[in-house]
Amino acid sequence: MNRPDDLVGTWIEAFASTSTGWDFSSLSGAMDEPEPPWSFDRLSVDALAGDDSALDMGTGGGEQLIRLVEALRSRGLRCPALVATEGWPPNVPVATANLAPYGIPVQVYDADTGERMPFCDESFAVVLNRHEAYSPTEVHRVLRPQGRFLTQQVGSLDARETTDWFGRHARPEWTLDRASTTLQDAGLTVVAADDFVGAYRFDSVTTLLRYFALVPWDLPDGFAVTDHLPALTALHLGVEAGKPVELTLHRWYVEARR
Repeated sequence: MNRPDDLVGTWIEAFASTSTGWDFSSLSGAMDEPEPPWSFDRLSVDALAGDDSALDMGTGGGEQLIRLVEALRSRGLRCPALVATEGWPPNVPVATANLAPYGIPVQVYDADTGERMPFCDESFAVVLNRHEAYSPTEVHRVLRPQGRFLTQQVGSLDARETTDWFGRHARPEWTLDRASTTLQDAGLTVVAADDFVGAYRFDSVTTLLRYFALVPWDLPDGFAVTDHLPALTALHLGVEAGKPVELTLHRWYVEARR
């Protein structure tokens, strides 16, 4: 396949880019990500309104939580006492600095370790979780009776094309049905849920690799641009022919009560 030699260096540089928090603004205009039929921000604001304590799991750099606080304020609503967790070390100081002006402490916690959350039983009226791992039994433990758990997750169909492009890698099943079952087994009652499948669209292979630099878990372990030049070149030639790079987007959400 023909490939402009100068693109290889550009692709390597794009995949080597780094970021902290959950800021995808650098991809604005070059990547299209459709919104699911629900608004997780709106659902979260509604859940927070009127309650006195809430936990935001996996807050990233705190950007999403700040947006929720500002939305509550714009509606003249009282903000509950908030606590956030974050498990990725580069994000912890970012979240701590971003949330300090709002009086929101950040606790280091990674659900993937299987450890208990650093909170007492029945600590929160609301637990929010956007695209973060969680233990259903731990969520149940820290929720008060009648407390609300609200989560939006990236489903296991997300970015499934990478298997064909770059080789098979571990992709555990993560579906709405499976999550609902595990929450119910932990003693929670699912009261609302929805599932959505769409497509990301990228204007170039460079944009795609900048996106993967932010979410490297979508790729096989040890992924390197130079190991996959034929696949990347095929995608590039498709863009040259007027076909954007597309990836499956999979989101679902669940609201459960203790």
